[in-house]
Amino acid sequence: MTMTNNTTDIDMESFDELNARLSQASAMLTMTYGNEGFEQWSAEVKENYLWACSTMINQAKELAGKLIIKTEQ
Repeated sequence: MTMTNNTTDIDMESFDELNARLSQASAMLTMTYGNEGFEQWSAEVKENYLWACSTMINQAKELAGKLIIKTEQ
């Protein structure tokens, strides 16, 4: 779905997906940043958790690349 006004076309589906990935990654990182409990997680759980965070960030980068904003001149 593309949202259009007089000056821009924005792929709203990609924008919404980007927003979702960033919100998910932010929530996950909030659970670990400054949380001493993270250090008590097993190495495997920490690795998988950080892998999931990294995957979400990479997906967000890909989605950001799909956003096409056209400005009328």
